[in-house]
Amino acid sequence: MADKNSIEGQWMKLADTTNEEMPLTEDDFDDVVRNFKPETKADHIPVVFGRASGDGPQIAKVSALRRNGSALSGKLTDVDPRFDKLFQAGKLTKRSIS
Repeated sequence: MADKNSIEGQWMKLADTTNEEMPLTEDDFDDVVRNFKPETKADHIPVVFGRASGDGPQIAKVSALRRNGSALSGKLTDVDPRFDKLFQAGKLTKRSIS
């Protein structure tokens, strides 16, 4: 039985238009969402622990994208249960995209 607090299948904010280090617009997010068309699970975006440019372990995948106002969100799948527990405990608060 799945944990009702699990982030599996939930939408998570990935980025927003307020990041001055990576200035993105709502139009940029619309383009990303429009162009993300995974045909298989292999096309899902890997989520890694550590820096995106590093070789940390994969802890989830993004299977869908959407824009909510000024934010880009991704739907998480294949979530590693260890990551899920850390996230639920509030231990993982920082995220970045690359």
